[in-house]
Amino acid sequence: MRLERVRELVRRIAERQVRVPILLVGPMGVGKSWVVKEAARTLGIECIDLRLAQHEPGDLIGLPRMDSGKTIWARPSWWPEPDTRGILFLDELNRAPQDVRQAVFQLVTEWRLHTHELPPGWVIVSAINPDSGDYQVESLDIAMLRRFCQIKVVAIAADWIRWARTYGIHSGIIEFVTTHPDMLARKEEFRIEALPTPEGFRLVDAMLKAGVMERGTSQEIVAGLVGDVAGTALRRHLDKGEAKYVRGAAVLADYAAVAAELASQAGDRMLSTLHDVAAECAGTTLPAPALANLTAFLKALREEYFVAMVELIQDDPELSETLVRDVDLRRRMAGVKGQTRPEGKRRK
Repeated sequence: MRLERVRELVRRIAERQVRVPILLVGPMGVGKSWVVKEAARTLGIECIDLRLAQHEPGDLIGLPRMDSGKTIWARPSWWPEPDTRGILFLDELNRAPQDVRQAVFQLVTEWRLHTHELPPGWVIVSAINPDSGDYQVESLDIAMLRRFCQIKVVAIAADWIRWARTYGIHSGIIEFVTTHPDMLARKEEFRIEALPTPEGFRLVDAMLKAGVMERGTSQEIVAGLVGDVAGTALRRHLDKGEAKYVRGAAVLADYAAVAAELASQAGDRMLSTLHDVAAECAGTTLPAPALANLTAFLKALREEYFVAMVELIQDDPELSETLVRDVDLRRRMAGVKGQTRPEGKRRK
């Protein structure tokens, strides 16, 4: 993502107080620290810059003291005051000692450090150089990375030229970069390693609801939370609008009313219905009418979809025990073992 768009993303996150930690990944000198401070400046809010490589765990969680016979952890001097707004900037995360990185785990998940809660008006942004072999950094494990929206930051000559003119850089230097844009920065090859997780999709939801995704950046933001493959598929799905398949709630409410439409479904559309029905049934005791509709739905399924549905509900013993009271379903479910899922979406 080009620098101007990164700055706008950080500004929107801070302005709308979206609690999705951002991890800026980019080469040295590209402007990662600057965009964070500039976003805070334009909003008139604080920016606390923590160079994590220079800290120990005690610097983050505070030091213990006794108070009325109890151990109290003193608030660190840098910790934000209540009822304030700002950006907590965790710089050089992958240069920090391991015990400091472990302390940050709680901060980017629960928005607190030990007994200290981050005020609601604060957001978290971190920055690192890529683990590409060119920098003396530590690898961040996937459990740490999945807590962030990872954004690849790149240097674009046009962005730098606009910045240089605004901040009074010597005209000769600006002219040189304009003439030789390839000399602005060394090209570095690295990738963002984000993976799809349930929490990642929750964070995508938070970003969507907050309206922080601009046209042209949404794909990078979504991919930074759930990876390129899932991110691309999700963007295509969202761009198409609401998917056309029979919803699970409709099946449980009145199977007969949707039976004809169900009969016309196949492939991914039917598998979507199966997953939606399973989600409607999960963790709940179905009333008699809904159970009757579910039973009729299952009996009408083609064999390959019946197999898929049984796989989806097999971890719900209460529902399974209820369904096998029907003789026909019990016989059919007993024959499912060893069969395979139909072609189409393979979802867990």
